[in-house]
Amino acid sequence: MQAKEIPYDPDLARSIAARMEEHSGLAFLDSGHGDWQGKYSGLFWNPVLWIWEDNQGVWSTTPQGKPTFMGTDLWAVLRQVMAQEKTWPLPEEGMGPLIGYLSYDWAVRNLLPPSPEPLAVFALYRQGLWLDHGQQRAWLVGEEGRGGVAKRLADKPREREFRLLAPGITARWSAQDYAQAFARVQAYIQAGDCYQINLSQAFTGRWQGHPWPLYERLRERSRAPFSAYFAHPFGTILSVSPERLVQLYNGQLEARPIKGTRPRAQDPSADRYLAKELQESPKDRAENLMIVDLLRNDLGKVALAGSVAVPKLFALESYDQVHHLVSTIRARLGSGLDGWDALAAVFPGGSITGAPKKRAMEIIQELESLPRGIYCGSLGYMNQHGNMDWNILIRSVELRHDGYLQFHGGGAVVADSCWESEYQECLDKVAVFQRVLEEFLPHPEDLCTVMQFARGELI
Repeated sequence: MQAKEIPYDPDLARSIAARMEEHSGLAFLDSGHGDWQGKYSGLFWNPVLWIWEDNQGVWSTTPQGKPTFMGTDLWAVLRQVMAQEKTWPLPEEGMGPLIGYLSYDWAVRNLLPPSPEPLAVFALYRQGLWLDHGQQRAWLVGEEGRGGVAKRLADKPREREFRLLAPGITARWSAQDYAQAFARVQAYIQAGDCYQINLSQAFTGRWQGHPWPLYERLRERSRAPFSAYFAHPFGTILSVSPERLVQLYNGQLEARPIKGTRPRAQDPSADRYLAKELQESPKDRAENLMIVDLLRNDLGKVALAGSVAVPKLFALESYDQVHHLVSTIRARLGSGLDGWDALAAVFPGGSITGAPKKRAMEIIQELESLPRGIYCGSLGYMNQHGNMDWNILIRSVELRHDGYLQFHGGGAVVADSCWESEYQECLDKVAVFQRVLEEFLPHPEDLCTVMQFARGELI
């Protein structure tokens, strides 16, 4: 197998994806138009192997084969698959060939009742396209040569339609429901069980058609460096995530937790005020520092002694929809350990659980009661050199094959939090999904919005 360099076009991966067959197992690791944090993008299709875990164990199958039971240790299976994969020709920083996700529920599977939904899904690819936006170069991997790419681009994009069905988006909790859960979190904090909980709620709907038009609309409105489109046998994940869980490159680990959010304003002066208010907020800085300490501890489990450092603390990052406070933690991977060890040590991310992590996850399970699904899970890749990059699946929609979709909004609750502002932060984070999804309603009179639920106008 070879990697052939082809002419660079920053929109090449999206253009090819728009022309792909319906059932190609498409994986698009999308850097959000080549933003500074997202230097690379990758597009992969026609996987040769699927691996997934459900409540019975770990399974694998080829596209035309029957499922084979692989045991109960997902990490062992993934290590075995990658140990046998020697033909992927991209350099050390290249994406692929193993791409997949862990749902948040994978981390709390012992607390959940049995479910037919997968807990994790991975795909092994031998065809793909890799873009280095920094160097403005592109490589094609696999059997399809330049002529094949040119032929694809000469074709018209496939006619696809996505529809959100009436009554639109339904919020699981009213404002009053959220206030009650918030009060219980405060009681746990006062009792000393925890000092930060990421409390979230689900928003659901029904859909028909093909997910691709929805993803294109989302990436237009909310560019993000860790965006992704992943079509797997059980559904499709659409993510416009700004957050990195963990990266491993040449032995260096990096985590970039987000904690602290303000909405963007159209008026430039108002927007600058919101950004400055976030940067100077003692509460948001304290929340961020709690998670930095948690992640220093998580990375310390697999790091070379004395190597954990925090080169950036409370950095402001501004995206299309929100401002964020983001910190950076780095460490050297310890001797005899690999990327799967590192991923296991930090998953799920502390920024979307709370602190201390184990007790926070137990409280989340009690108060939210329903599975989170992909929300706050992680999607990413492992390459043949052992390097990897994984996002946190926030700002993400899960489209299931049974016609239901789900996304979540959440935020950190600490001792001095106010339930009204925390609830509004949840709505701010999902506002782009509300607006974009409702654009796909067939009739305006079907509109049933998240904000109406928030105001208590619908029950």
